[in-house]
Amino acid sequence: MPQGRVPRAQMESQARAELGLVFQDPCLFQAPLITDATAPGGGPVSGLPWSLGVTEAWCARPFTASSLVLGPHGAPTGFFLQGFRTLEDIRSKASLTAQQAIGLKHYDDFLERIPREEATEIEQTVRASAQALNPGLLCVACGSYRRGKATCGDVDVLLTHPDGRSHRGIFSRLLDSLRQRGFLTDDLVSQEEHGQQQKYLGVCRLPGPGRRHRRLDIIVVPYGEFACALLYFTGSAHFNRSMRALAKTKGMSLSEHALSAAVVRDTRGLKVGSGRVLPTPTEKDVFRLLGLPYREPAERDW
Repeated sequence: MPQGRVPRAQMESQARAELGLVFQDPCLFQAPLITDATAPGGGPVSGLPWSLGVTEAWCARPFTASSLVLGPHGAPTGFFLQGFRTLEDIRSKASLTAQQAIGLKHYDDFLERIPREEATEIEQTVRASAQALNPGLLCVACGSYRRGKATCGDVDVLLTHPDGRSHRGIFSRLLDSLRQRGFLTDDLVSQEEHGQQQKYLGVCRLPGPGRRHRRLDIIVVPYGEFACALLYFTGSAHFNRSMRALAKTKGMSLSEHALSAAVVRDTRGLKVGSGRVLPTPTEKDVFRLLGLPYREPAERDW
């Protein structure tokens, strides 16, 4: 075995231990992951393309003036290097992308967590509009809402159709319907991904006085990808990471699209052969194929 390589059995043991420990002591795994996508303001303010992940982080993650000018570990961001020191500096002087401008416009609203009751109303609004277009559509709120939390940072709504066909073409029609109702107030990103998944990031507001602007993601997926997408968008991020790590030790690959077997990787662990997609009609099938006991969404919150 090359020096520095970790035996597969040891990797599997570590992944299993991590997946097991969450149910014994959730506090062990609550430190946030720090990535480029979780540092709003990182890099130049203009001139860079904004990825889906960066846009989502900017508009969904509560932030303060200090976090905008100083990134992880106190490193200066593009805003800081351009001389901005306060939120008002950024708001009045910075050259902002459209997504950044929306984030600042609704800054106070985005700071407030969404009560579970309000998240339910948002899910019901999306479901009603979707099923008015096609009564057979399935609509599920994922994320921390599905994990049973009392509040949410945003609302992620996953849509599909059991016939495997009728989800096609629903994406733009649903967004148009929600805009016409005045429910969607700002559009951030609409992106079609490999595997026919389509994801919308935007801002919504329920009708009535005193209602706040809320971050909303709508994801339309083929029914064949629904179970893996449901698992992925339910989270948590740490739980997903451990599931993917375990799959890798078994020569498999897990994503929001599919669970695949007989995946070929090179000596660096990079995937060079996609393998074959395994049938996963439900989340329970994903757990079973990975050799894990099924965990309810509330047991994945770590």
